[in-house]
Amino acid sequence: MSLVPSFEIGLWNAWIITVFNILTGMVPAFFISKERASKMEGWPPYSKTEKILALSTHVVIMPVTAIYSIFLPLKLGTV
Repeated sequence: MSLVPSFEIGLWNAWIITVFNILTGMVPAFFISKERASKMEGWPPYSKTEKILALSTHVVIMPVTAIYSIFLPLKLGTV
């Protein structure tokens, strides 16, 4: 067993879980009306450090993990 699995594009790789997570994350947005969204309270203001961390997470880490999941094989039936 190695720490780094063999990377190959396949039908049954981890990208299936990534697509499921993206689609289920978009579902609540379809049920919030524009009136309700306008009444929702805003987020507290972010500090400069928090903005940098959020930007690095959403712009760098998330696309890299999505691309990585295309090549990561799912090993079903293992612990």
